[in-house]
Amino acid sequence: MEEQLIDDAVAPMQDTGQALRIKLVNRTNVCYLNSAALSIHWAGLLSGQSRESCFGRLQAPMRALSQYSSSAPFDIASSFLWRAALSGWGRLHSQQDAAEMLQHLLAFARPPAYHGAWQARIGTEAAPEIQESGLLTDLLSVPIAGSTLQGTIDSWGTGDCVRALVGRPPALLVLHLARFAEDGTKDSRRLQLSPGDQIAVPFFSDSGTDVIMRSYRIASLVMHLGPTPRSGHYQSVHSERTAGRWRFCLLDDNKLPRMLKASEQDLISDNVYLIFLFRRELA
Repeated sequence: MEEQLIDDAVAPMQDTGQALRIKLVNRTNVCYLNSAALSIHWAGLLSGQSRESCFGRLQAPMRALSQYSSSAPFDIASSFLWRAALSGWGRLHSQQDAAEMLQHLLAFARPPAYHGAWQARIGTEAAPEIQESGLLTDLLSVPIAGSTLQGTIDSWGTGDCVRALVGRPPALLVLHLARFAEDGTKDSRRLQLSPGDQIAVPFFSDSGTDVIMRSYRIASLVMHLGPTPRSGHYQSVHSERTAGRWRFCLLDDNKLPRMLKASEQDLISDNVYLIFLFRRELA
């Protein structure tokens, strides 16, 4: 297996601008919905892709978030524009897994920016066998390994088989950290990451087992505070860059967004659950 880094992202942008200045209402345990929606929105804006590509059938609901004034709280759960996207989702007002809600929203929206697949291959370069495969809209589940996000991705890609994405690199990619085991225990290991971190993601270069590494950056995160994915609290965190400086912005229910202090970095490292990556390079 050979590796090389390819950085062929789309045309650069200078700065990200400010994250959405909106206060989302949470009256009945919908933090999992709010955090997923906000993360989709910000990742789409950073990607540089069209709204149709980033949001698909969620274009109108996402436009409502963009246009709503921060002076008046916005309730996604009761919004008419969000009704179609949330139809078929049971027990909306009971705390649920943000990863499952994200899968539901992507299945409804079918946004092209997230389309892609991964495979696990074993054998020789000339005659590999596909052991596993999956769609990226089902989220890319990666076990935590080591203390860094890059180390976790590298560990996922290697071992008894070679794992990598296949085909054209998607503009947006979601990593689902496997923090929760089937027996209900939580993996609380710290994963060091910073706003706007550049991450190398493996892609198969052809039909064999050789891979190339393509460059992505952290756009947004969903944090989970609590012992199980169906309890506790979810928050969204956005990467912002202003005047060349990267910072994290915290978006929490019933509050206006605020910039995180450096002393709060461990809060993210200990609790990050979903990671949105984008391909657009910054100048």
